[in-house]
Amino acid sequence: MTVINSTTLNATNLLAVLASLSGAQVTAAQLDLKAAAIVAKTPATGFALTAGTPTIFTYTTPNDGNEHAYILFNTVVGTGTLSTGQSQLQWTSGGQTNTLIISNASNGDGTFNNTYAFAADPNTAINYTQNVALSGGGSMIEYASLLGA
Repeated sequence: MTVINSTTLNATNLLAVLASLSGAQVTAAQLDLKAAAIVAKTPATGFALTAGTPTIFTYTTPNDGNEHAYILFNTVVGTGTLSTGQSQLQWTSGGQTNTLIISNASNGDGTFNNTYAFAADPNTAINYTQNVALSGGGSMIEYASLLGA
């Protein structure tokens, strides 16, 4: 198993992960990841969900007229039974606003690893927010990183 964290995530390591998942050799040229880089991430200490609705991170895509590809790597740790609390990712693609629920109260106890790939329009904000306040239990976004090309 290949473990990737905020200090080791880059295009080369992503290729290793993809190769280990597929059992095949994957090159940067095949995936066009030569210029891939982390464009936004949580602090090294993670991000604890709160009794509010804060922004976890935001990133604005380049204003170059092109759609860009992104991958969100995310680990959420729940402690105790959550009665509320939710985080989401929002962006625009093809002129349409997209909302992806990353975690919510149904996660409960445990560690949840998720990876999401998507494309975003030029000059648009990618917002990762806590959109529902936490009122019971505890939840932490242990690690979230947005890789963009």
